[in-house]
Amino acid sequence: MKKVALFARVSTVDNQEYERQISDLTRVIKIDGYSENQIEIFAEKVSGYKKNEDRPELSRLFNMVEVNPSTFEAVYVTEVSRLGRNPRATKEIIERFCDYRIPIKILNPTLCTLNPDGTRNNFVAIMLSIAIEFSDIESKTMKTRMKSGKLQRAVEGKTGSNVKAFGYTKDENGKTIINQMIHFNGLTEADYVEQIFTMYQSGLGTHAIAKTLNQMGVPTKYHSVYENKIFKYKNTQTEQTANELKWSDVVIRQILVNPVYKGEPKIKIKDAVSEVIDGKKIILTPAEYTTTKVKIDQIISHQLFDECNELLKSKTNRNYLTTNEYLLKDIIRCGICGKKYLGKYTIKKDKVYKCTSYLPNNLPCGNRSINISLIESVIFDIVSNSESLIQNLDNPNDVLNQIKTELVIQEQQLKNEISELENKHKQAENLLKASTASKNPNFELYSKLEAEFQNEIDSINHRIKLLNKDILSKNITISNYDNESATKDVFFKAKTNRPELTSIFRQFIDKLVINKLDKDYIFVSIFFKIKGIVFKLPLKIFIYTTGIRIYGGRNEKKYMYLTAFNLANNPVYNKDSILMVDIEEIGLEFNHMIQDKLGFAKTYQMKTIEKENYIYINETDI
Repeated sequence: MKKVALFARVSTVDNQEYERQISDLTRVIKIDGYSENQIEIFAEKVSGYKKNEDRPELSRLFNMVEVNPSTFEAVYVTEVSRLGRNPRATKEIIERFCDYRIPIKILNPTLCTLNPDGTRNNFVAIMLSIAIEFSDIESKTMKTRMKSGKLQRAVEGKTGSNVKAFGYTKDENGKTIINQMIHFNGLTEADYVEQIFTMYQSGLGTHAIAKTLNQMGVPTKYHSVYENKIFKYKNTQTEQTANELKWSDVVIRQILVNPVYKGEPKIKIKDAVSEVIDGKKIILTPAEYTTTKVKIDQIISHQLFDECNELLKSKTNRNYLTTNEYLLKDIIRCGICGKKYLGKYTIKKDKVYKCTSYLPNNLPCGNRSINISLIESVIFDIVSNSESLIQNLDNPNDVLNQIKTELVIQEQQLKNEISELENKHKQAENLLKASTASKNPNFELYSKLEAEFQNEIDSINHRIKLLNKDILSKNITISNYDNESATKDVFFKAKTNRPELTSIFRQFIDKLVINKLDKDYIFVSIFFKIKGIVFKLPLKIFIYTTGIRIYGGRNEKKYMYLTAFNLANNPVYNKDSILMVDIEEIGLEFNHMIQDKLGFAKTYQMKTIEKENYIYINETDI
């Protein structure tokens, strides 16, 4: 039976379908006297600039022709650009079909590459040569315009995609804005974005975050936008509806690295260059992106975004559960190296916030650590004695909502840990059964595996204990919370509830930067924020660190500090929180502040913190 080939192609970039081409060509083929049974369809979604051998449907067509050149009487296409966009490759396609004496019949304009006697139509060859070159020019011009248009839209705060990044939507003018609509369980998409970054910062991995969101039932972006639309996985036969799509570690990572969340949308300025080698796609040169000058509303602070991306690069995550609640966790920065300070607490030894440059495999920067109770008490005292700060704290209800959100996530994490504990117990039981059922049991191997299971079980039990402790504290806070109470009352009531006080501190402190002044003092700059807006000028404080030492066998704690709003040598920090002015000049100015030129009378009096404003992690520190 005589057959003809119908060839259709659309570019994956254009996001088009080829059904219209198939419909138009089928109609013409039937007019030429063929039935549907005589039509073999070759349709592909691939760039017209791909190499001919990298185009599956084109390769299938040539393979059939090479086996039997008389398989097809003609090849039908809607226009020459459907064969390809690359002039040289497209001409090669036409020449190969001409060599097989198979005419290519083009619908628009109506042309045929061979004469009725099977010879080449030279006039059509010339026309197609010109058309192919124009097709290439048209495609490149279109791409240039599209890139220019995308860049312009991005500059205006708009994006070309119908689906905005999770947490964002568009207004009536197409501008990207934060999505304020409730997404799930009373929270917006932006709220979940904040939780994703916070969970990763605290040490939870991308896989664990995705698992938590899935088990909580939080819908993905595609679920919200497309609902029951069916999606096909590339190069597979797998299909899923949008509401079946789940969170994955890949999606979480894409969110963590997307600068749109810190208000800097990115746009591609150069496509990736790839090549298929041994059947595998190899990226020779990655795509290049740039961020736009015009910003959009940010969901995440620059500091939190950069910190999470540093963790991604280093591929190191701390344990997200710690035995002690550190009020200033993740917000103290080193003014020498820019690294974070971490809390380190042991009953008989260290009770300090310490620069992470002192961790193994790092180069110590030389900055001072600071006693946990001292620095936390100083912050509490400063805020408790500042009416203006307390009055400008966020609405107490915002603190309550934050605590409720953290509670929901921790309750899900607790379920995950309990489920994992049950699995470990079952595995241990199965190991015991297998060992006792064996005729020649390997007791040494069994003992080793049993010990490993027990260590994992102990570790999970420890995490469950910590989660239960945090969940209990948050539930007590919520049950005792008075929505009508003044912010100041909320602040003072939280003094003995460290999880609640941590949430409050995060409401108005963006970061603290620490620099060693001398053996007795450290210099701290506190950057406050009100409703998410960070003050450019920090509050400067000098803290007396020697006062916490033990004298004469007695623990005579004396917490002292001096507040300075303006200095002649005002501190300046770069984007990494590294102090850019000479700390010795600040030290000299401080010495002049606390004593006169003769060294007798103090010009400024260090403030001594009253004991009722002391903050402790553990009662044994009192």
